[in-house]
Amino acid sequence: MIEALFSLLVVSLLIGLLSGFMQVASQIVKNHRDSQREFLVLQLRSFLAPASSIRVDQGALEATIFHQSYRIEQDRDRLIKRGGYEILLENVEKVVFYEEEDKIYISIDKEEFQVFQRLY
Repeated sequence: MIEALFSLLVVSLLIGLLSGFMQVASQIVKNHRDSQREFLVLQLRSFLAPASSIRVDQGALEATIFHQSYRIEQDRDRLIKRGGYEILLENVEKVVFYEEEDKIYISIDKEEFQVFQRLY
């Protein structure tokens, strides 16, 4: 009888710990996706800083850096950098670059980030 009560106590404690672990794990997964996008924005900003020319063409970004041309665009469910083939971000539905006034933005699954501002 005592063993059964002890087993029941252990099982209830494990269920409580498991539910707490699942909540923490779901937050980590959510924050990981946000972190990847924030790192992408930082990566794009540092990549575009030495660019001699930058333009938005049909939702993609074209840049010339040290006499080398690059194009950053969506390819299936990835954001890639051509001038080679470097995957910048995966598991995206829609990525679009657009320009407003003197700023260039990226829209990733309806989330907006500023990646460049022209200084004249």
